[in-house]
Amino acid sequence: MTEEKKNEPASQPTAIVKQAEKKVNIIAIIAIIAVIAIVVFVLINTNNQCGVPVETPSPTIATEVASGPIVPPPAVQAVTEDETAVAQAPQKPKAPPADLWAFLPDNVGEIAGKAITKKDFVNNFNSQFPDGKPPAQINSEMLKNMAPQLVRSFIERQIMLDMTIKAGIKPSREQVVTSLNETMKTLDPQQLEMMKSSLMAQKNISIEDYINELANNPAMQENIAVDTFLKGYMDKITAPEAELKAAYEKHKTEMFTEPGDKPDTVRASHILFKVDDVKDEKAKKEALEQAQKTLVELKKDPSSFGETAKAISSCPSGKEGGKLGNFGRGQMVKEFEAAAFAMEPGDISEPIETQFGYHIIRRDAPSAGSEKSFDEVKTQVAEIVKAEKMEEQLRAMIDKEFKALDAKVFVQAPEPPQAPTPGVGQQPAPSPAE
Repeated sequence: MTEEKKNEPASQPTAIVKQAEKKVNIIAIIAIIAVIAIVVFVLINTNNQCGVPVETPSPTIATEVASGPIVPPPAVQAVTEDETAVAQAPQKPKAPPADLWAFLPDNVGEIAGKAITKKDFVNNFNSQFPDGKPPAQINSEMLKNMAPQLVRSFIERQIMLDMTIKAGIKPSREQVVTSLNETMKTLDPQQLEMMKSSLMAQKNISIEDYINELANNPAMQENIAVDTFLKGYMDKITAPEAELKAAYEKHKTEMFTEPGDKPDTVRASHILFKVDDVKDEKAKKEALEQAQKTLVELKKDPSSFGETAKAISSCPSGKEGGKLGNFGRGQMVKEFEAAAFAMEPGDISEPIETQFGYHIIRRDAPSAGSEKSFDEVKTQVAEIVKAEKMEEQLRAMIDKEFKALDAKVFVQAPEPPQAPTPGVGQQPAPSPAE
């Protein structure tokens, strides 16, 4: 489902939890943790900017000043003596926040006889999140199930850090700044603008200041150092043609094959002329005029739709020529959906007004399904094979080092709940065989 379609209800923090509950992938740990502070921040706080998801109320950004929509102040009421007494009464101190990690022992593991403390582990875990604390969706019960793997991953991270330093790569703030600035250069310009807007709205700082803030985080410095080490390691891995072709066949169905469109769905592209404030009549008039002028040109040359979308559309889909792909009912705002479903393949609509501005929609031909050839995806397949080889080699190397250092994890997963025993006079439930 593309950015332009209905947002999934699950939040990003929940997705992180589900990922952590699975067997942890060594490479994924480093790649994700290395930029998690930026990525999580943007995904949690940035809304879809395209303009055609299902209509939902815009969330209000919580600040120290206000945590809800602006409303007129209530009329001043006379304060009674009783109310004054209540206001002046000493307030009970707030209870301290619950310790999500209360179930952990003081030492969660050890490496070569050196203890890994609960404090060090928890501090490192918290440092991976914006503001130094996990999101509210993560509760103690989840952490109990995740803890053994998280602790082992933390120990493995320490082992990889030692390997990194021995290879001559030392953690530093300069390395973080360089690495994150390089990452910024790879972002789409619209993604970068969205990130800048989010940082300014949520933290009132520029992206440059935020990168400098992250660079002072020791855990981030270590993560970037390990990531640099792993990239250098991966560059040395090669894969012969035969392995690449075997991997292509293995992943072809789920990665390189697009299924045909389902019944009662449409495929469409659009050009968005965005209006930030629906009450701004001047902005709406200008956007409509621009849309109408663009439509005149498109009618002269319908084949220019994709290039025009790339040049002027306010939607991130513009970089793909305005393509939104295939969607069903209930996945777009009602005005957009009604227009798209009423059109025939090849039709280009008049400007359609939605809460996001004006759209010129093109109904695209349905897809019968397609499969990318090996030559089309050879580079991508090579990256997959190299990553798999690297993970296998690193796994073997770390397991060997884990054993050599006599590393231990002192945290056990909770016992699964026991089946209830039948009460007095009750017969146990018959087995399927009976």
